[in-house]
Amino acid sequence: YGLRAKVLVPEHNPRTSSNLFFIELGFDRWGLEERLMASAIPCPPVRALVNSGVAYSTSQAGRTDNRMQFQFQTVSALQQPGGIFITGNEHTRGFDLVPATLRGLPDATPLPHDLRVTFRQAPDLTPVLQLRVQGLPLAPGLYRFDIVA
Repeated sequence: YGLRAKVLVPEHNPRTSSNLFFIELGFDRWGLEERLMASAIPCPPVRALVNSGVAYSTSQAGRTDNRMQFQFQTVSALQQPGGIFITGNEHTRGFDLVPATLRGLPDATPLPHDLRVTFRQAPDLTPVLQLRVQGLPLAPGLYRFDIVA
């Protein structure tokens, strides 16, 4: 026998329940001892970024010693031509980031040494930081880095 069914994959892992598929055949009883054909199957993590955040050393305009800190966690590898695009909003218009100053922070997964880091401003002056995978994949892990802003 075989069984095939479509499932809806959520945008993120469950936050208030188990990350499992529950399969039960012939359910018509309320007591667990009477439910003989059931199983729970672990689900792989949803391929989404988690634990994302941004911090900065100062919010004063015109400071040359400001560093912005970025953090994100991946649950699956990113291969070429993939990458991470970090886009600002109306509150960060006009920010300049200096890609050559990017440095990984302690207690984080190291970024691949061949990662291509670029910065540009969108037409509305919104900042866009791009981390593009080259040869080495961006492995699953928690990434933390800072950059001069």
